[in-house]
Amino acid sequence: ARYDRPGSPIIMVQVMGYGHWADWGTWFSHYPWPSAKAEHDLLTKIIDVYSDTLHDSQLLLPYNPEWNLESPSAFQIKTLHDLVYCKALDVGLKRNFAFIRTGFIDRLRFFDRDFMAAYWRQAPLIAEGNWNYDDMKDQLTHGTLAENLKVMLEYHSNYAHFYFLPATYKRAMHEDRAFLENGLKSGALGYRLVLSHAAWSEELPAGDLLLFDQSWVNRSVGRLYVAHPLKLYLTDNQGNEKFSDLDTTFNETSWTQGETYSLTSVFHPPKKLAPGVYDVRIALVDFAGNPRIKLAIDGRDPLGRYRLGTIRILPPEGKSACDQPYCP
Repeated sequence: ARYDRPGSPIIMVQVMGYGHWADWGTWFSHYPWPSAKAEHDLLTKIIDVYSDTLHDSQLLLPYNPEWNLESPSAFQIKTLHDLVYCKALDVGLKRNFAFIRTGFIDRLRFFDRDFMAAYWRQAPLIAEGNWNYDDMKDQLTHGTLAENLKVMLEYHSNYAHFYFLPATYKRAMHEDRAFLENGLKSGALGYRLVLSHAAWSEELPAGDLLLFDQSWVNRSVGRLYVAHPLKLYLTDNQGNEKFSDLDTTFNETSWTQGETYSLTSVFHPPKKLAPGVYDVRIALVDFAGNPRIKLAIDGRDPLGRYRLGTIRILPPEGKSACDQPYCP
C-alpha cells in the first residue's frame, strides 16, 4: 500500500527470490534442473507472486543467462528462444515487464544482444554497471565509465545503474560529474521528445473543430514507455485556462531515435467559448491530466505547459479571415 499506488515515486520493482543475488540464475548451487519446463514453471510461480501482489508498479525482470557455465541450466540455453523460455521471460513480455541486464559490460555473452534487439521497442531496458565505482576507477578491469555508457547506449537503455557508496558517490561527483550529466543529455539514456513542427488555424469560429498538425522526434536511445496523452490548452495571456481538451489517441510509446512522427490531433472547443485571442499551450499529461513530461523545447510555463503561439476565436457564426488553411 505504501509503494504500489498511482503516482508512487518508486519507478520499478525487480522480481527476486530465486538464485544468487538478484540475477535470476543459480551460481554456486549448480542445481540440476530436470527440464527447461521445470525451470520455466518455477520461475513463473515467483513472477505470479509479484504480479498478484503489485498492481500499479512496473515490474522488472533480469534477462541474463546462467552465470555459471558449468551449471546444467546453462546447457539448456542454446538459442534466444531457449533463454526466453527457461528464464520465463516470455511471461514477463506478455505482462509488459521491464528488463534489466545485470552485470553489464563485462558479463555480456550469448543472447543478450539478440534479446535487446528483439524486444527493446516493446519493453524498457536497464543496464547495470556491476562493479562499485572505486573498482571501476582504480582496478581498470571493468571498462571505464565512458566505455560502460557507450555499450549501455548501444543497448537502447532507458536507465543506467552504477554502484555508489556514500563516499564513492562524493568521489564520483568530484571526478566524473560531467560524465554522469552527459549520460542524461540529448542522444543519451532514456527519451528526449521534441515537438519539431506545429500548425493550426489562425482563426476559428467557436464550436468548430480545432485541428492541430504536429511532428515529433525522439533524440535519445530509449523510449517513453508509458503513454502520456497530448493535452491542448487555450489560455489568456496570463496563463489562465479557458479551455482544454485531450487527444486520447496520442501514444508516443513506440517513438524511437532517428524517426519523425507526424500526426493530427482533433480538439473540440465549445460554442460558448468567448471570442478573443487565446494563447495555445500543450502538455503531455499523466493519468490525472496533469503536465508530466518535460519536452526539449522552449516555452515551458510554471505549470509545465508549453506556449506555442496564439489563436483567434470568432463567434460561432463568424467566418475565418485567415487566407491560409493552417497558420504555423
